Amino acid sequence: GFAVFSLAIGTMVSEINKGELLATLKERSMLYKIARLKNHFVICFHNEYTIEVSKQLLKSHIPFVVIDPGDDIEELAKKHKYPYYIQAEPHTELSRLKAHLSSAKGLITLSHSIADNIALIASVRLFEQEHSIPVPYNVITSAENTSDLDKLKKLGANTVVTPTKLTAQRVTAMAAHPDMENLL
Repeated sequence: GFAVFSLAIGTMVSEINKGELLATLKERSMLYKIARLKNHFVICFHNEYTIEVSKQLLKSHIPFVVIDPGDDIEELAKKHKYPYYIQAEPHTELSRLKAHLSSAKGLITLSHSIADNIALIASVRLFEQEHSIPVPYNVITSAENTSDLDKLKKLGANTVVTPTKLTAQRVTAMAAHPDMENLL
């Protein structure tokens, strides 16, 4: 009995020293909070677009979860005030389950790589079919050029935003109505 007790205490002290116990407890706490979300958005990959989108979602009181594989996601989440975050590859089934995608309103994929965006769109549409989701997810993504825009739309993205198109629309609106700049 004493040997089993000593082994258990030794294992626990070892895990505490490694810091894995604390990390596990933090992750578990985050997952419990995420599990209570409904009609939230899952944002994949942290970058400058994610920062701006998260600011707007926070202003609008729309809940969201950020998934990013980077080791520094916890610091980034604190810095940019992400209420919920997961350190994982967004393509995996486990990350979709951790983000509670089954009760989400949609997915926003903001990778600079079109391959990542394509993979996420396809995996979300497959997730819908496998889990018999009654209302399709609102999938929003970004594309660097118009040829990518067409591909992403055909693959199942509801909305594809291109920075060049948005910039052109805004510049045109300001050129046509210079007094409208402040309203935009």
